[in-house]
Parts: sequence; C-alpha cells; structure tokens
Amino acid sequence: MVAQRPKGAGAQLLLLALLKQANAPAEKLATGPMYPTGPDVAQAIRAGRADCGIATRSVAVSAGLEFVPAVWEPFDLLMRQRDFFGAHAGANALSACRHFPHARGRTRRL
Repeated sequence: MVAQRPKGAGAQLLLLALLKQANAPAEKLATGPMYPTGPDVAQAIRAGRADCGIATRSVAVSAGLEFVPAVWEPFDLLMRQRDFFGAHAGANALSACRHFPHARGRTRRL
C-alpha cells in the first residue's frame, strides 16, 4: 500500500507524475488514507499501515527508515533581506550554503 498526501501537496503531485511517466494508472494503485505531512507518512510506514510513500530523505532518516531517491529537486532558501545582508548573518548563510553541493549561490532582492 502506498501512503498518499492530500491533493495538491508536492509529494502527491510527484507521485502522480511518476505514475504517469511509468504509464501506471493511479486508480490501480493500492492506497490507504491521506497523510497530511511527510512525517505522518513515515510513521504510517513504521507502524505497518503503509509500505512506502513520497517524503524527503531527512524525514526517512529521522524515522529510521530506508530511503530510495526517486528524483532530485532544487529548492530556494528564503530569508529576510536584513538578515542576509546583516553584519554576521549573511556570512553564516553563505557558508551554510556551501554544504549543499547543488546550490547555485544566486541572490535576488525583492
């Protein structure tokens, strides 16, 4: 059984896209109740209420579960401009980004 997320959740959209890519009809997928968050999916798997589900590596690791990456996805780090360009916070934010190998280091003022 595959744990699902609510309609419109990023994990649910990814699941539907992967099924479509594999030409597997979503209607034939054995599913159970909807789980509101990634940690809820992880707990359902740990409790045996689901066999698998879409969540991040950090959610899986926190729950002590195996993780198999399905896709890589870019993300944005958002913060207030004054925090980013402040005397010390900006340097800390930039140094933290070095730990993400795919970070592109782009900034944009809003």
